[in-house]
Amino acid sequence: MNPLVYHIVSGHAFFFGMALLLAGSLAAFSRNRLILRSRTLMMIIGILLVSVSSTPLPVWFKVTAAAIVSGWIATRFCRRTSRSGVAADVPQGPVANLPIQEPDLLNTPQQVNNRRAWPVKLFAVMCIAGIVHEALWMSLPKLAPAKSRTLTIVGDSVTAGVGGDETSVTWPELLANEHRLTVQNLSHIGETAASALDRIEDIPIDSSVVLVEIGGNDVLGSTTPEEFEDDLNRLLEFLQHPNRQVVMFALPLPPFHDRWTEIQRNAATKHGTLLVPKRVFLSVIAGNESTLDTIHLSQAGHQRMADTVWGIVRTAFD
Repeated sequence: MNPLVYHIVSGHAFFFGMALLLAGSLAAFSRNRLILRSRTLMMIIGILLVSVSSTPLPVWFKVTAAAIVSGWIATRFCRRTSRSGVAADVPQGPVANLPIQEPDLLNTPQQVNNRRAWPVKLFAVMCIAGIVHEALWMSLPKLAPAKSRTLTIVGDSVTAGVGGDETSVTWPELLANEHRLTVQNLSHIGETAASALDRIEDIPIDSSVVLVEIGGNDVLGSTTPEEFEDDLNRLLEFLQHPNRQVVMFALPLPPFHDRWTEIQRNAATKHGTLLVPKRVFLSVIAGNESTLDTIHLSQAGHQRMADTVWGIVRTAFD
């Protein structure tokens, strides 16, 4: 996979973009002409990288950032108006010949600089808050010890296997054979969140851990974000059980698909589902000779996926 594409789809572009926004905001305090002139370029590239990373920004971040930027624009506008505007009242009498002072000259230089700098400082703080918030979503979940060595997998063709020969072994089979697990594989080619629920709702599930690899066909197909949100919530609600841990793979998404990521995160939070960062699944399909057609796994890809999944669930079964 192209390194730039991987950087964007994995979500790493968000952190680089936020770092550029942070650097661009702090550059306002520099006296170096080169740094000052590069501020605008850093901010533009930063905004572009954050946008294409398909990272959903929380509402509190958007509202606060908008307020800070509005405050910064307001201070800049007032500053220019005070310098270029004409005084509404012309002094008369003995003070008529005294020079008219600009508003900034009525304050000390330090007071003026502090007033102009506060939006920049707050914006820098918001950039750091955004980085920390997203870093929490990018960390791997840790499973609690399970009561039995049983695992149910709900997935699409990436899990069910497609395009291989008669000797191909899918990653659920590899996982069962290599780690002495009882694996119930409920995956099916072409599965969506809605069809998965229709298929499994009459099948008994007794596993301690359920792994969900669903959503790719929804994104690539005709499912709308609103339909996906409803279908995914119904699926996760069905899979919920007091003695069960549900784990879901986040979807690697093309640029400007942050709404789909937001849906997965909201659903995971609502139903207590552990969410695996999208970079993990992407690292499998982006691996050397891991896929047959950039999506469906080769035998090497199935082995890599089995090793990756074991790295996620092993704390439940060790």
